[in-house]
Amino acid sequence: TLTTELLEKWNCLLLSLKQSALITVPRYYFSAFNGTASITCTLVGFCDASQRAYAAVVYLRMKAGDQCLTRLVASKTRVAPLITCTIPRLELLSALVLGRLLSSITHALQPELVLTPPVCYTDSRIALCWIKGFNKEWGQFVQNRVGELRSLVPMDLWYHCPGDQNPADLPSRGVKNASPLVDCTLWLSGPTWIRNPNFEPLGADIGPITEDCLIEIRKDPQSLL
Repeated sequence: TLTTELLEKWNCLLLSLKQSALITVPRYYFSAFNGTASITCTLVGFCDASQRAYAAVVYLRMKAGDQCLTRLVASKTRVAPLITCTIPRLELLSALVLGRLLSSITHALQPELVLTPPVCYTDSRIALCWIKGFNKEWGQFVQNRVGELRSLVPMDLWYHCPGDQNPADLPSRGVKNASPLVDCTLWLSGPTWIRNPNFEPLGADIGPITEDCLIEIRKDPQSLL
């Protein structure tokens, strides 16, 4: 019956809340460096979207010599609009959330840390095309959001990453309960490659221009081909 189903969902929610107490996020980021003076700090952000929600997550990458660690700083999730919105547009909204979140975190940390330029990742080549298409005039929805985003994060700091290595996929798609997050390295520390001491941002190539990208152009679509 409906009552039984609601009771099961409620009990599942209560269990999930209890499991969430096991999730810890260290707030003293430099405990593992034992007073090392020369530490390079970089904010690395990821964004993603689904039909249900769009999200962004930011990590602090700390490098001292051959030692490199990452720590979860903050994340933000928004419920997708009730009005039907295409996935590429939702991906662009997630990128804007990331840009705003990065701006806020940078403002908070700069008095204490010297930060190198941030690195931003999306798994949407269409959204990346809109962000990096500086000499194109997109439709109003895309152009307004791209304009704000470029004012927050320079477009040359945006890169592409595989979807299965994007930690923002977790909040955008949702998880049934908190237990998978307790020891989820992807969520708590980001993908393994950003902890590589020799990490260099890769994946800037947006690939071939697709029809889904062209549909948002306002003028002279032939110039993209």
